Amino acid sequence: MAVTWVPVVVVVVVVVVVVVVVVPDLSAPH
Repeated sequence: MAVTWVPVVVVVVVVVVVVVVVVPDLSAPH
């Protein structure tokens, strides 16, 4: 059971990276 948090951490990290990359791009004036 101790390994079940690993996919959760990976998903959270991926989501955070995507948000950090995408949000400034969407909010940037074009």
